[in-house]
Amino acid sequence: VSVDTFKGQVAARAIEAGASIVNDISGCRFDPELLDVVAQMKPGYVLMHSLDRPERMQENPKYDDVLGEIMEFFAERLRVLTGAGLPESHIVLDPGIGFGKTPEHNIFLLKHIDRLTEFGLPLYVGLSNKSVWGALLQLPLEKRLHATVAATAIMYSKGVFVHRVHDAAAAHQALSVAAGIV
Repeated sequence: VSVDTFKGQVAARAIEAGASIVNDISGCRFDPELLDVVAQMKPGYVLMHSLDRPERMQENPKYDDVLGEIMEFFAERLRVLTGAGLPESHIVLDPGIGFGKTPEHNIFLLKHIDRLTEFGLPLYVGLSNKSVWGALLQLPLEKRLHATVAATAIMYSKGVFVHRVHDAAAAHQALSVAAGIV
């Protein structure tokens, strides 16, 4: 069981109630208390890159080097997290597809996602029904399943082994096919 939050008090209560993973879009930047919570309670932790807070992240996102900047972000946040006491073995990396990125940024990241394996940590990607598929294929939300499962299988072949999906059965089939032929 995981909790999606960037708030320290919410994370602490969720962990006390049985959650074992904190999925944080902020990298412990939005609420300083969250860093203390994860350092003390040591849950699994999804370190996700987001350009800004949700209400502002899609306002004209710009990067000079999207992949390089995300790699710098991960390196810096990993130093902070492990320095505070969270074991590196508890951390997975999520490039934050759709979080403060244009469709072009997202496609570039997915093409080069294998570069993130350089950190030696598991990669986590949420691709389910993303707007990038709508932009790429001109599809409404309810028609993005095939794009989602295709991308999920491709990401597996590039070293991504943790996937956030809405249709678990379809994703399981795609991942089983990918595992069988990779």
